[in-house]
Amino acid sequence: MLPRWLAIGVGLCGVLLTVAGFAQEGHPLEAVSFRGPVMVVLGILFFAATIRGTDLGFVHIPQLGLIAAGPLAMFIGGFAAPDVRWRDLLILSLALTAACMMLFGDLLNLPIPLYPQWLSDLYPAGWSNDMRMRVTAGVLVALAILVYFVVPGHKEDEIDVV
Repeated sequence: MLPRWLAIGVGLCGVLLTVAGFAQEGHPLEAVSFRGPVMVVLGILFFAATIRGTDLGFVHIPQLGLIAAGPLAMFIGGFAAPDVRWRDLLILSLALTAACMMLFGDLLNLPIPLYPQWLSDLYPAGWSNDMRMRVTAGVLVALAILVYFVVPGHKEDEIDVV
C-alpha cells in the first residue's frame, strides 16, 4: 500500500544516514547487552509453545492455556531487567493474565484456550464457559491482591527533603 517512489525515497534516506554515520567521528558505541532481547524472545517462544501445546517429536508440551502460559511468559520476560522485583512481577502477571482472559475470552470472544482441560473439569458441570472464565479471572485478581498485602515489598530509600 506504500507507493513505490515513497519506499525508494525512504530507503535512500536510510542509506544516506548510514553513510553519514560512518563518515563522521563520534562517540564510541556502548557495550550491547543481549540479555533483554533474548529473554523477551524466549518468553514469546515459551508462550507460543505452552498456550496450545506443542509436539516436537522428541518433546511433548501439554496445552496449559492462558492461565499458565501468560504468567510464564511474563516471568521469563521479566528476567530481561537486571533489577527484577519478584513481588511486583508476580502481581503484574496475575492481574494481567486475568485482564487478558476477560479481554480475549469474554469481550472479544476469541477461541483462545484459557486453561487446561483438567482445570476445566474441576468446576461444577452446570457452569458455562463464561462463568468458569470469570471465576478464574476473579481468583487471579484475588491472588494478586493477596500477594500485594501479604508479601513484603521492596523498600525504597527514604529521601529527606528537609
